[in-house]
Amino acid sequence: MRSAQQYLLGMFRRIAIVTASVLALTAGCTSQPEEPEHEPSGSALVRDASSSLKDLTSVQFDLRTQGALEGFPIRSLQGAATRDGRAFGDVDMQLPTERVQYEFAMGQDRATPPAGARDTEPGTDPNSGTEGTGTGDTGTQDTEDAKDTEVTLTDSEDETTTASLPERFTPGSLLGRDGGLRALLGDATDLSTESREDIDDVPAYRVSARIPQDKMSELLPGVPGDVAAKFWVSDDADRTLLRVWLQVPPRTPNEGAVLIELGLTEHNQPVTTSSAAPTPSDG
Repeated sequence: MRSAQQYLLGMFRRIAIVTASVLALTAGCTSQPEEPEHEPSGSALVRDASSSLKDLTSVQFDLRTQGALEGFPIRSLQGAATRDGRAFGDVDMQLPTERVQYEFAMGQDRATPPAGARDTEPGTDPNSGTEGTGTGDTGTQDTEDAKDTEVTLTDSEDETTTASLPERFTPGSLLGRDGGLRALLGDATDLSTESREDIDDVPAYRVSARIPQDKMSELLPGVPGDVAAKFWVSDDADRTLLRVWLQVPPRTPNEGAVLIELGLTEHNQPVTTSSAAPTPSDG
């Protein structure tokens, strides 16, 4: 009996020694987890992005929606715009009885240089041969163009028509120093940095936010409640606004939320009619 007890005791001792050795070896070989890199606060990122928008004179954009929002028939909108009132590209809209697609142009003569026209810098009049400052503050003509609400629409059969946009949706209003994009950032609350990720190969921070109903309604009237938002801000000294995502709550419980996503690229780059994205597909 004693021999059996001694055998078991010896076995337990050997197991304990081996276990202790393994634990010691593991502790010596395993590195400590790295401390997470310090991320700037959401409020600081959005504040800096808003400041950067003050100098935005031109941009390419890609806006897409999922769901129906009353008074906002756009499914997708791609193209380029300048602060002085020029814009052109392609739009896909869902009207009450049909879905339509157009090429659009704003700024009239200045917005639609002929095919093959030379590149023009933001703030440049392609017809006059004179250059502006690139800030959008290029004289009386620029001021008038920036306030122009008329848009020319051309369908697939080259039939044209004109329409009038609400002033809040004109390029001059959206890209102005105190315009719609900056107002959107300024109205955002509950800002929080969520993560760091690449947007089109550009390192960026993603910031979550909430936009109160009364503030959002100034841009999109009839929004039924507060809007969840996310902003992507470049991880560099420029703090460029790269993307905006909005989730508009449903009007009734049996409806889904409306999603709106806006991508921004080619900030302050030369703008020509070739800047516009291809016509949206039927998908």
